[in-house]
Amino acid sequence: MKNLIEVMKAVVTETDRVNFRDRRAHYASGNLTCLRDQYWAWKKEPETNPTDFLGAMKMMVGNAVENGLVTTVLSKLHFVGWHIIGTQVPVGGSNPNWDGYLDALMARKKEDGTWDKFVLEIKTKSGFGADLFWQKPEPSPEYMTQLGLYLRDLYHKGVTDHGLFLYLLLSDNHFGNIVTINSQYDPKSDSVICTSADRSDGTSYTLETTLCLTGALERWRVLDKHLANNTVPAGEYQYKYPLTQEVLREVSDPKLKKIAEGTLIFGDWQPAYSRYKNKQLLVDGVVPERTEEERNLARAEYRRRHPRSKI
Repeated sequence: MKNLIEVMKAVVTETDRVNFRDRRAHYASGNLTCLRDQYWAWKKEPETNPTDFLGAMKMMVGNAVENGLVTTVLSKLHFVGWHIIGTQVPVGGSNPNWDGYLDALMARKKEDGTWDKFVLEIKTKSGFGADLFWQKPEPSPEYMTQLGLYLRDLYHKGVTDHGLFLYLLLSDNHFGNIVTINSQYDPKSDSVICTSADRSDGTSYTLETTLCLTGALERWRVLDKHLANNTVPAGEYQYKYPLTQEVLREVSDPKLKKIAEGTLIFGDWQPAYSRYKNKQLLVDGVVPERTEEERNLARAEYRRRHPRSKI
């Protein structure tokens, strides 16, 4: 009998949600991705670092959590006056062309009998990142841009200017805890504003986080010019930091061990998820791996911290 996991690997890594989408518009969720990566994706360049089985499974779990919340919990809130108008609702705009899909468009019946519509964006966080988020729940610029573009579009269509992030935490310390973040689109400043967060233990957290969306749209206009002229945009992130003793002293133990083992190229965090990471390094004339000298420096620092280590 064939190994089930091997069969799953073959199917999961070859099946990508993106492949089923209409590629005539930019994705709201990928706005802050390096313009080079977006350019190569549009040009259908072969990926040098495609998503592996583990990465694909993590995304699948995130989608499963989202679907589970919608079907088993949110769909039943109509009993208390909170209704799902639709899921995977398409939104988008032109000049530049972009699109996206709302996790849910909901409506809440207020005390005066009117309806308050809002966008619900579901996210998950795991591990140490979930623990930090519980203490200080602030959404990333990537997520704020995504939700902000949705709200901007719906505001101009007369639907709503309100949004709500729902984070489900999956760490050992906070497994199952939920954090929601209230957000709103401000047309005067063309910005998305996150005002407050509520935790499932009943506590709240005040936020004053604002992100202007004008630059997000301009990024895509710049990309469109590069696509029309067949010119590769400049790189936006540093994919490989030079290693020195001073730099290594600031690196966490887990990252330091991976550097010493040669499994981590230490640089800006965004490129860690780039499907063109090695291509980026080669374009910039950087060796896409650590030299033995660099690894020795990392080993020395790790042994300084952990004298009994055999690394």
